[in-house]
Amino acid sequence: LAAYLSGKKGFLLVSHDRSLLDPCIDHVLTIDRDGQIRLEKGNYSSWQANKDLQDRFEREENQRLRGEIRRLQQTSREKSDWADRVERSKIGSHSADRGYVGARSAAMMKKSKALERRLDKAVEDKSKLLHKIEEADDLKLSPLVHPSKRLFRLEQLVIDYGNRPLFSPINLDFFQGQRLWLRGRNGSGKSSLLRLLLGEAVPHSGQVFLASGLTISFVSQDSSFLRGSPVEYAQSLSLDQSLYLTILRKLGFERVQFEKDMADFSMGQKKKALLAASLCQSAHLYLWDEPLNYID
Repeated sequence: LAAYLSGKKGFLLVSHDRSLLDPCIDHVLTIDRDGQIRLEKGNYSSWQANKDLQDRFEREENQRLRGEIRRLQQTSREKSDWADRVERSKIGSHSADRGYVGARSAAMMKKSKALERRLDKAVEDKSKLLHKIEEADDLKLSPLVHPSKRLFRLEQLVIDYGNRPLFSPINLDFFQGQRLWLRGRNGSGKSSLLRLLLGEAVPHSGQVFLASGLTISFVSQDSSFLRGSPVEYAQSLSLDQSLYLTILRKLGFERVQFEKDMADFSMGQKKKALLAASLCQSAHLYLWDEPLNYID
């Protein structure tokens, strides 16, 4: 597809697939989270390199600005404390002293408050200069510990829907703490293998041995079944609602989306809703079917 498109002119391609974008595009148009639209000449790799440089510069600039803001805030607090001390000194030993000190204190208080306002205005102005940089928050799994180190075993496993075997026999021992990537073309049996581990009826030969009492968290490739709000979805799965919504926020959801019907979500938002649910679940084994499809 990339080779075909590279010979064409005047097309608009929407994709999260970097390997598809690089060979065939000559400009990148991005829509940031704040709604800003940016157009840059080049392919994805050149855009990413420029973005990394810009983000690094803006982080350094933010660090410098935050330092200036802290210094201004500290000066403002010191001036406020100084004005309070002057105000407390108004009581002298004689009435004449009190009158003099009171007048002097009022003048100093006025000067101090004016300085405070200028400092507060300077802090406000500096804060407006801070750059909004998109950051990816850390996400964590909460796996359960199983008494058996081996979670499943495959012996001479072959999946066959009747035409021909989808792959040659597989022998595999999978242990706690391991991470396995299933890679293959469409129709090669990746999803069927996951469904088999879930206990579904998939035509096969060979043996599948699962550890007793195994708790599995599954992210389906299909998200078309999602209906109702994220809040209702969390309730239907008995998830920790606060944790689920917090993870959705980390994945870029706005709070207003928590009350919307997930049937109207984009494909990427639906996949994030499924991933967030799995991240909320404590399991011995996590099975994710094409988890990065549609994900930015």
